[in-house]
This record gives sequence, C-alpha cells and structure tokens, in this order.
Amino acid sequence: MKRQPIHARDVALGLIIGLGLGLLALALILLLARPWTWGQAATPQPPTLSPPAPTPWVAPTNPPPTPWASPSPTVEPPPTTYTVQEGDTLSGIAYRFGVTVEALQAANGIVGDLIYPDQVLVIPTGTALLPPTAPATGWSFSILEGDLAAAYPSALETERFTLHYTPGTSPAEDPQAVVELVTGAVSYIEATLNIRLDGRFDIYAAGHLFAPPDQALRGRSFSAARRTFFLHDGSGNLADQQYIVAHELTHLFTWNTFGRPSSAMLSEGVAVYVGAGRIASSDHIPPRLFCAAYRRAGQLPLVSSNLRFEGHIRNLENYYAAGCFVQYLIETYGTERFGQLYPTSDYDGVYGRTLAELEQEWLNDLATNGPPVPFEPGDLVERVEAVAAASDALFDSFSGTSAEWAAYAEFDTARIALLEGRFGDVDAHLAAFYRLLGR
Repeated sequence: MKRQPIHARDVALGLIIGLGLGLLALALILLLARPWTWGQAATPQPPTLSPPAPTPWVAPTNPPPTPWASPSPTVEPPPTTYTVQEGDTLSGIAYRFGVTVEALQAANGIVGDLIYPDQVLVIPTGTALLPPTAPATGWSFSILEGDLAAAYPSALETERFTLHYTPGTSPAEDPQAVVELVTGAVSYIEATLNIRLDGRFDIYAAGHLFAPPDQALRGRSFSAARRTFFLHDGSGNLADQQYIVAHELTHLFTWNTFGRPSSAMLSEGVAVYVGAGRIASSDHIPPRLFCAAYRRAGQLPLVSSNLRFEGHIRNLENYYAAGCFVQYLIETYGTERFGQLYPTSDYDGVYGRTLAELEQEWLNDLATNGPPVPFEPGDLVERVEAVAAASDALFDSFSGTSAEWAAYAEFDTARIALLEGRFGDVDAHLAAFYRLLGR
C-alpha cells in the first residue's frame, strides 16, 4: 500500500481540532460540577466587619430660625393655588396657609421674596409650620423680674453659667443650641475687650415677648445681679440673635470687669461695638456705614448730647452713633484706655481731650475715612423712623390677638429687612403690617 505524504498544514489542523475538543470537554465538566453559576455572575460574600467605633457627640449648631408665626394660629386648609393680592407678602401668605416661606419659594421657583399682584402661587401641602414657641393653650409674657424660678423652671448648667428657660417654648426645643449661642458670645467679648470675667452668671432665654413696659425690647441685662435676658421666640434671624446675645452680655461683662458704667452712652456704645463685631460677616449694615449714611443725611446724633436709649427699635440711630464713637475710641486708642474711661467718663484724664474734642475727631475721621454709602442716605433715615413708628403701633397696646400676632410676623420681617438695608422689603412688609391691624 502506498503511503500518502503528510503535509504540515494537516498537522496544524489536527492540533487545532484536538485543542478545541479538549476545551469543550473541560467546559462540560465545570458545568456539570457547578450548574447554578451558568448565566450569572458570582455573588461576592460580604466581608466580616467589626462594629464601628462610637462617634463622639458634637453639640448641634443653632440653625437660622424660621420666620415667626403666631403662637396659636388658625391655619386655613391649603388650596391648590393662591392668587396674590395687592399688598400681599410671601411671609404673610405663608403664615395664612400654615406653610414655610422656604416651601413656598421651592414650590414656585421663587428666589428672594418678590411677588406681584395676580401672580398665581402653588400652595404646597404637608408643610404646615407651627412655631416651637406655641403652647398648647394660650401664652403669657416673659418676665424680667419677680419669681424667675417659677417663670423659667428649666435649667441647664454649664461650666460658666446657668441657662434658664420655660418648657414648651423655643429655647426648650434645643437648649444646647442656646448654650452654644452664649458660649460664642462670651469668647468673642473676652477676646475683643481683652477681659476675663471671674465667677458664674445666669442666662434667661425668653420664649415670648417681655412683659409691659418692655414688650418692645429684645434683651436686657441686670449686670450687678449677673443676669442677662434675651428674646428667643423664633423671630429675627441667626445674626440678629448673635448680636443681641453679645450686646447684652457685654453689659454684664464690662460692668463686672471695668466697673459700673459712668454713662449710658459708653455702656450702650461698647455693647453695640462688640455685638456688631460678632456679626461682621453677616448682611447687617455695619454701624460705621450706618453712621456715614446718617452724617450725609445731616441726621447723625451727637454723642455729647443727652441721648435716649429705650431699645434698638425705637432709638436705633442713637445706639449706632454711640457704637461708632466707641469703635473710634477703641480702635484709635486701645481697649486699656477705654477700660479706664468706662467707669469714670474722665475724657481729659484718659485721652487728654474733652468729650467734645474727641467727638469732633471722630466726625472728622468719619467724613475723611468713612465707608462709601451704596444707597440714598435719606432712604435709611426714613425706614428707621417707619419701623420705630410701627413698633409703637404694635407694642403700645399689644394683647396677643390673632391679627396682632400676624402683624408681629410682618413687623419682624420688616425690622430684619431694615437692618440688612433692603428698603423695598421694609415698605412691603410694613404695608402688610398695617393692613393686618386694619389701619
């Protein structure tokens, strides 16, 4: 028999076929051994983890407060939409339907609080807002004197002070946040004035307006008794709270370190200076800019005159003028000299100049080095007077009716708008304020 020659290509083909058959056989063996893995990825087994280490507790920060609403509002059932009427404001509509301003803004794509008549707003549901200060039934003024233990029965002890508050009010919602508010003010005061207060003091966080005749006040300090009160009812905003806490605590700290103040102007001036410095990064108009605007308008009070200090709302220009003057003294001559002046009013002995001469120095500096005023000065003066007049209209006979609480919400929004220089918003909220009071 004749042998056929073997070609190289035949050898290569045979090897390929053999290798393919071998791989196919191997795959068949694996399939038969683990049929559940066919067509699916292998599921990784979770690793064994040890329990996580406990997270250290961190004191909560104080969030910007929500717009104030009535302690016992009658909330209308929210409709699907609402058509804006002449004189309406966003906060007033939010109050009426028991929703937050933020929810209204989000539901309608509104940035800021600008709305216009005949605008149709979507009223969100499920966002009803009742303020944390609202008691189940009724409310009562917060007292400044009398049986404080009965009026503020809850207490929280800290290393340097005791916080007193009333159950069921805004401070009771997060007392630790109030503690942080006070602690931040204390640190700033001592660092700014280079002082250290020895001993303890008491803080009273009032969940409702103060009792007459102090219902228009936002804080008060009884420095000799080492007691400071401030309003914490959900009104204002974070910067407003930080300012008033630092302001009132400055009274207590300077009295008990520098000595008893020799004049209300110096006492209020240093409190404004410290309070404003505490919120220097906020949207509030700095006192020096405020004073520059009042000087240009020819309305800046003279600190050498007999100024009245009956609350920031009623005498804002007096407080800020005193604050600007004290700022000039401290930043020009230092805190040590001011500490000598505070209990004596010995201007000539401390500075070698009379009060009138130092006042003129300050005015000259303000004219030469004062900040540019980015608004019409007369607009500021007009709105300061308008907010003061609204305060008298509301608080002189405040009894807590539903209309008065709603008006209070509008008034407080106007007050913050004034402090931030939003004059158009001041006008809009005061218009709503008077409409709610039927005036």
